[in-house]
Amino acid sequence: MRLQFGAIAQLVEQWTENPCVPGSNPGGTTKLTKRSLHSLRFFYATLPPMHTNIVIPNDFADFELQLNKSIQGYSQVVVLTDSNTLEHCWPVIAGMEKLHDVYLLEVPAGEDSKDLDISHGLWSELLSEGMDRASLLINLGGGMITDLGGFVASVYKRGIDFIHIPTTYLAMVDAAIGGKTGVNFNGLKNQIGTFTPAQAVFIWPNFLQTLSTTDLRSGFAETIKHALIADAQLFAELEALDHLEPGLLSDSLSKSLAIKCAIVDKDFTERGERQKLNFGHTLGHAIETHAFESAKPLLHGEAVALGMLAALYLSRKLNKLDQSEYERTTNLIQSHFGDLVLLQQDLDAVLSLVKHDKKNQGDTCRFVLLDSIGEAVYGQEVSESAMREALGSICAPNA
Repeated sequence: MRLQFGAIAQLVEQWTENPCVPGSNPGGTTKLTKRSLHSLRFFYATLPPMHTNIVIPNDFADFELQLNKSIQGYSQVVVLTDSNTLEHCWPVIAGMEKLHDVYLLEVPAGEDSKDLDISHGLWSELLSEGMDRASLLINLGGGMITDLGGFVASVYKRGIDFIHIPTTYLAMVDAAIGGKTGVNFNGLKNQIGTFTPAQAVFIWPNFLQTLSTTDLRSGFAETIKHALIADAQLFAELEALDHLEPGLLSDSLSKSLAIKCAIVDKDFTERGERQKLNFGHTLGHAIETHAFESAKPLLHGEAVALGMLAALYLSRKLNKLDQSEYERTTNLIQSHFGDLVLLQQDLDAVLSLVKHDKKNQGDTCRFVLLDSIGEAVYGQEVSESAMREALGSICAPNA
């Protein structure tokens, strides 16, 4: 079954108004098992101005058929993996007809690989393999791989096509969607990159079975974010989840994906509406960067969860978020991320890093804040004293 949508925004409306849509089960909750994870219906959408096909195949045969079609016509195909996806995910697709003779590139797993030195090495490998402008790069992995691979492809020979096959929940609902590519620079997150759409993104939910609970909840933070900024109904559904496992997340994954697509469709280069997707990220990126340099690094979603708690505090203090919704939103995040705290001794370092946030204009720090659940506003000026107070609200005493 193929569903085509003239504008991806229609998909969000359909998910909100009608439960009988791709990825849902009429009359009940979809429970996916290892055997039935691919029961999500085929979802095919083209995102203008991105022109990216997003595909959730019916089953593995459909996955191979659609991927083979996407690969046809390229002079060469290279697959980029990290050490984790090479072991756990590449064997799943290695037997596909069009992937028999591809060239494999592997980088170490982890955020350390998302930098210019690794990019330089990958460009050298592409050159040595004779990759021309008619070549294709397939990025098989989580958010680090999709960010890195998209960036490498977007500037190699002034741009070659690339396809994302995200293997983590976070990459499926966020990192692989929307055309953002990039690497870290001088210890700061995503300082160098491009807005370049992938030719296609293949969502294969079976890969979620390879994730730890920690990795799964990291991605779930982005779904909480999508609900907070755009869908109060989805937020209520997330409140009903008492634990996380792949079989319980099919519906929230589909709705979260649709929200991200709808927002990107309106504002591909983040001049306006797309800034809402940065909710929790202004302080979250600073927390993540600081933690990465410490003995206890945080996953991206973990840092964003802390950033969202601080942003909710600011939304209550500076915007229209009422006390009851403040308590509901913070309770949901705490129920999944309550073991995470910031130390008082880290505040100055985190605040210093916020000054490098890409959304800032001059010396002014701009935040995304909530007026209510499902209603976000961007471009909100926040003083350093208010940021310090918000960070203090999520701090524990020094160890």
